[in-house]
Amino acid sequence: MEFTRKLLLAAILALIGISAYHFLYLKPSENLNAKKHFIIVDVNIIGDGRIEHSGVLKSFEPFNVTLKAVPSGGYRFAYWEVNGSRIEGGTVLSLIVRGNTSVLAVFEEIPMYSLSVFIKGAGSCSVGNTTVLEGERLILDCAPSEGWKLESAFLNGERIELPYELVVDRNYEFKAVFEKVKVVETVTAKYTLKIVSNVEDAKAVVNGREVSLPYVVGFNKSKWVDVEGVWSLPYNETLNWWLAWYNLTGIDSE
Repeated sequence: MEFTRKLLLAAILALIGISAYHFLYLKPSENLNAKKHFIIVDVNIIGDGRIEHSGVLKSFEPFNVTLKAVPSGGYRFAYWEVNGSRIEGGTVLSLIVRGNTSVLAVFEEIPMYSLSVFIKGAGSCSVGNTTVLEGERLILDCAPSEGWKLESAFLNGERIELPYELVVDRNYEFKAVFEKVKVVETVTAKYTLKIVSNVEDAKAVVNGREVSLPYVVGFNKSKWVDVEGVWSLPYNETLNWWLAWYNLTGIDSE
């Protein structure tokens, strides 16, 4: 009888001990009947772009995943945030995920800058007035028109040599200056008439034909010369006339 009571007491104490162990040491998740939960990577975006990933974004067990940020046109990748902590670096992010993780990819709009082109004289350039993205590369080059030459080129006021590669990082002004090629013609005649102007790149109409000034015409005998179709000048001796903006100087070459 005494033995039975001791055995019963021992059983009661063992049951109490097992209950206390479960209460103090075992977590609910260790209960065989507890439901497993996914480990999840939650990905979000600020700006314009998308996220590509290799591997899963959720699992019951810890896992590895690689994320790649791909910006849309006109945007660039700025940085990552993982669980609120900013991570600088490239567009690829590799993670070992052991618990729920929040990932944020931040894209920013690329600034736009203007290029203003000014041409003095006669010629053309490889670029015109335009607006481009920061970091874009442009080749600046120019070609003169027939009878002209490139005298100089300036970028934001500083002289440059062409061709010039420009990496755009701000607004720019590009100026190309062309000058007329001076052709020296020798006119041999009894009488010569030289027409010059105090205006740059001036032209005149001589005997019905447009010519660039200065211009020299020669005669071996007296002749009427029509200038600009307005004045007629009997030409048979040395004359010096001022007509509007034209200076006509006649010289007897004998």
